[in-house]
Amino acid sequence: MTQSTGYEDGAVLTGAVQRLEAKAFRSRLIAAAVAGLVLRLAWWWHAQPEPVSDFEWLRRLAESLLDHHQYGFPRLEGGKPPAYPILLAGLMLISRSTAWLSFVTVLISAALVPLVGVLARRLGLGTSAAIGSAWICAFNPTFVFFAPVLATEHLFSAMLLAALVVVVGMTAATRRRAGNLAGALFGVATLARVDALFYLPVLVAVIWIHPVRGRLRSIAALILVAGMVLTPWYLRNRTVIGAGAGLSTAGGATFYHAHHDGPYGWRSLVGTPLEGVHQLELHQRGYELGFAYIRRVGVRGVLRDMLIATGQQYSPLTSPYAIGFSTRQAGPNPDEFTARPVAGARALGWVNAAGYGVLLIVALGSVFFARRLPGVALVVLYGIVLMNWLAHCWVYLGGGRYRYVAEVAFCILAAVTITSVRSRKSDHLPQTMHRTC
Repeated sequence: MTQSTGYEDGAVLTGAVQRLEAKAFRSRLIAAAVAGLVLRLAWWWHAQPEPVSDFEWLRRLAESLLDHHQYGFPRLEGGKPPAYPILLAGLMLISRSTAWLSFVTVLISAALVPLVGVLARRLGLGTSAAIGSAWICAFNPTFVFFAPVLATEHLFSAMLLAALVVVVGMTAATRRRAGNLAGALFGVATLARVDALFYLPVLVAVIWIHPVRGRLRSIAALILVAGMVLTPWYLRNRTVIGAGAGLSTAGGATFYHAHHDGPYGWRSLVGTPLEGVHQLELHQRGYELGFAYIRRVGVRGVLRDMLIATGQQYSPLTSPYAIGFSTRQAGPNPDEFTARPVAGARALGWVNAAGYGVLLIVALGSVFFARRLPGVALVVLYGIVLMNWLAHCWVYLGGGRYRYVAEVAFCILAAVTITSVRSRKSDHLPQTMHRTC
């Protein structure tokens, strides 16, 4: 009989404790995910939202794929990337009911809860902060009220977070697969919302600071695979829309809405040089007019617009868009809609605004504890917020809806603030990364 050593017994005990901790973490994470799903389903059942504006156009694009076997009818579409409409088209093979499409969208929205918890844990924030992040995400009013809306934000955020989970959890043994998988996920995120490209530097930075060999190969794999996912759509746009269409012909108009004479923000194109022009010309002329405006107003004008955009995007005093889009009814065309009476919507609108305000304030408190966070957490969380601000307050149009993915980071940062305040010792935030999920 071989007698075991104390070291072997200790290793077995340590392994057993780690397995128990991982099991407990999964159980608590599942509880948060279930709670988030129940809240979102309850709102979906109560509000029964109707798709309007961009959300109805996305639904119609899905129908055009099934009915006319082309992306857009009668006009081919090059502005809205195809990932979410393709998903809707697949769901329509089962049922074209708006309730059914919204139900699956709710499931995608609820998937953010466990993704947030796993990401927070892999960032080395500790179990308490990770579970806290998941619960905050589950109860965040914006995510609950926006969940049944047929919006691209749900798929985009889920794919981006999944890509971050993969690269943050990368090891020497998995770095090659991690780069490939993260690239595929990021490619899908970009085909859901093209502004995902702004977050590519965050993924690259995470891999670069990762303590494993072969980082350059992993970065190359990420970019190569993402490019392989995006290339067919790029070539399709170039072929059927025209040279210069890129991944989306919506960029020029969105750039123009952010940089034009008159009050900052979206404006009708009626009476402007962009009225009635083809989508490709609109795309190109939008950039031309936007850059002409920037040259005309100079640095002072650009800074003024940036401050206005920042207020419109992040201020809790702006209209709560999530409850608004959940309680509208379509008019004669998708861009004409009115408020739809939903019991309690007015009071819940205040809940939406107040909930976001509290989230923002608590998340901002994390800056006082930033020095205690692992470097990878700083890169990911503040990187997401920074790139979101750059994308929609400097380059393209800003507004409450466009901060959606930043609110995901706010959930984790708020949990950091809460756990830091509650802790009595500075070492309650581990400095090593946890990969057991």
